Amino acid sequence: MSDDDETDLAYLPAETAYLVEPDQRYDLWKLSYREYLTTTHWDYTRRRALLRAGRQCQRCEATNQRLDVHHLTYDRLGREAERDLVVLCAACHAMEHGLHAA
Repeated sequence: MSDDDETDLAYLPAETAYLVEPDQRYDLWKLSYREYLTTTHWDYTRRRALLRAGRQCQRCEATNQRLDVHHLTYDRLGREAERDLVVLCAACHAMEHGLHAA
C-alpha cells in the first residue's frame, strides 16, 4: 500500500477492516500477539490509528519520530475499537509501560 492510499483509509468505517483479510477475520484471536502484529489487518488498523492521531503522539504531540500504536486493552484484539488504541512516541510509550525512555 502506498502513502497515497493511506488517505483513503481515513474515510473507511472501522468495520471495513475485516475486508482486508476476510479469510482470517475469525482466526485473528488464535494468533500470538507477535503473530497478530504481522498481519495485514493490524497494518490497516495501525495506519488508521496514525491517521486519526494526525501522525503525532497523542500524549506530548511529538511529530517527526517513530510512533507506536499502543493497545489500551487486548479485550478486542483483532477487532479493536478506536478507543482501544493510542498513538505514542517512544518516550511516552515507555512511560505507559512504566519504563524510562532510552
